[in-house]
Amino acid sequence: VFTDIREFTGLSESLGPEGTIQFLNAYFSRMVDVIIRHEGTIDKFIGDAIMAVFGAPISKNDDAVRAVRAAMDLISALENFNAERANHALPPIRMGIGVHTGEVIAGNIGTNERMEYTVVGDAVNLASRTEALTTYYRIPLIITDSTYREIRDSGIRTREIDSVQVKGRQRPVVLYEIYDHSAPERIAAKDRTTPLFMQALSRYKMREFEQAIQIFSQVLALDAADHVSRIYLARCKGYMLHPPGEDWDGVFTKRKRAQSAAVQSDA
Repeated sequence: VFTDIREFTGLSESLGPEGTIQFLNAYFSRMVDVIIRHEGTIDKFIGDAIMAVFGAPISKNDDAVRAVRAAMDLISALENFNAERANHALPPIRMGIGVHTGEVIAGNIGTNERMEYTVVGDAVNLASRTEALTTYYRIPLIITDSTYREIRDSGIRTREIDSVQVKGRQRPVVLYEIYDHSAPERIAAKDRTTPLFMQALSRYKMREFEQAIQIFSQVLALDAADHVSRIYLARCKGYMLHPPGEDWDGVFTKRKRAQSAAVQSDA
């Protein structure tokens, strides 16, 4: 599990050194309590980010479920923290969380002067990259397909959002959003529109972009806050103007900002 505060650089500049330390201590204390309650291990703090592990050093059958439930509770804890900040006329904090399940190398790593127990490997990197994508999709909590397979019978509400080619990996990863942590009206909206969204996503993958646009538009008519549907509308319109190659498989690759407007609709 990786968590990261959005726009932290600007926040730290406004707070100054002492204020930043006080803020981080207050924030971390709330986040750590949640992770420990779900039997996770704090691997490290990376600036304002948290790296937590479920299943090391001791693995359990429900590691992925506990990781996702911890992530949902982290969002609830942040909402409570923001309520306290509002009482002092302070702006709310936003956070992104990425969860991935996979094998890691765990052990004491370092030198004779400094040694720490940690985990390393591709699974760690993918969890970090998954968290980074929360900003693009404007979704606070995203999991990978490997985590989804572990939790799909848990009753936790999910929605497939995309297939992404992540830097450094040969095979694409399917991403899912978790929305059980949302306000009741947001949960109801997602429950109501998810069947339509999946129809539109299927049309998109079959290169039926005009039909996909119609259905994604229906989703937005029912739920104007669905940013992922807006992303797909932009993609479909771009692909209608500039059709993808014959080898296109629906997998999204994050583009650099300097590329064309038709592709930039993805970025």
